[in-house]
Amino acid sequence: MADIQSSEDLRVERQGYVVVLEMNRPPHNFFTPESVSHLVETLEKLDDDPSCRVTVLAASGKSFCAGEEFGGKPLPPAEFIAGGRRMYELAARMFEIRKPMIAAVHGAAVGGGVGPTLACDFRITCESATFSTNFTRLGLHSGFGISAILPRVVGEQNAATMLLFGRRLKGPEAFKIGLADQLVKTPEEVRPAAVAMATELATWSAPLAVLDTRTTLRRGLGDVVRASADRELLCQAALMATADATEGIRAYAGKTRVGGDGLVIGLGCAGVESQR
Repeated sequence: MADIQSSEDLRVERQGYVVVLEMNRPPHNFFTPESVSHLVETLEKLDDDPSCRVTVLAASGKSFCAGEEFGGKPLPPAEFIAGGRRMYELAARMFEIRKPMIAAVHGAAVGGGVGPTLACDFRITCESATFSTNFTRLGLHSGFGISAILPRVVGEQNAATMLLFGRRLKGPEAFKIGLADQLVKTPEEVRPAAVAMATELATWSAPLAVLDTRTTLRRGLGDVVRASADRELLCQAALMATADATEGIRAYAGKTRVGGDGLVIGLGCAGVESQR
């Protein structure tokens, strides 16, 4: 058994052959290059840990993940590209994890925060949770390999609708189009349902057969994400310099209320909308 300890931004809990990784940056779990690096490195260690067969990716706080926080103004292109390259290589590595992952999406997954859910094999959510890829509403391009992976999960037309219109989907609609694999009623039911699915996968199927089958299903996925993220990053950097992006980001930032029910800006960079 690998000695993997909880930290300030990532809590680790073992339940038999299942390991729950809880992102712990409440209330909205904005990620940083450091927190994503820690998450990916932990997943890679679990790949080599025979006592772990399935991972559940969960989160504390109100939201599942609101993307990467960068403040209320665009970054200079060179700075944006440098940080983006590091982040998107981590994203590709996340899609290359060998063991199954299940996302427990109890709250909003927004902008870049949708990316980690797509790296998982299955997504469990609830009626009040939301999935939002409203990059275009901020004058930006999607990132984290979302433009390549989302069509594989929900189909080309559903992905086009989500990405071009920037619509926010509630849990039932996400379940209807296949973005979520199981729908429960309340946020409190999400994680137990995800652990139950993970336990079934970890104990009812032969683990080596699961790993080999999953490898076949996801073969080359990391390279697909790298190729997509290269274009996403260049488009994001170019669009960051436009008036549309400047105005879009400022408009959302102007609605932000720290600790309130307003909008919060994250990379990719959709707002976390009020769920009252």
